[in-house]
Amino acid sequence: MIIRDVEFFGPEPLGTELPDYAGIYLVCTESSGGIRIIGAYGAQDMHRDFPLNQFKDEWSKYEDNNGLFVYWSTDMGNIDVINPKVADIIYTRPYPVTCVKRLEDDW
Repeated sequence: MIIRDVEFFGPEPLGTELPDYAGIYLVCTESSGGIRIIGAYGAQDMHRDFPLNQFKDEWSKYEDNNGLFVYWSTDMGNIDVINPKVADIIYTRPYPVTCVKRLEDDW
């Protein structure tokens, strides 16, 4: 699957071990409109960061009775490349991505 010019692998059940490289992972559920992204996260090491995600206890609140699953990107190499892509994925969904920390205006 390709979203916003980023190639993703999956889906796999939530809890699947992710690769130990820098990339983006998406926590998703099914909905009447297809796949719904409830979290998009960048990590320098997805394998290490995924189980420590601050939103992991909230994901199940948004499950649509069809389970939760994860997609992960190809190796993106650098968090400076990853963060703008994560923001792009979050802010271009036609629905709110609920389990993320949104950027806040500082003015």
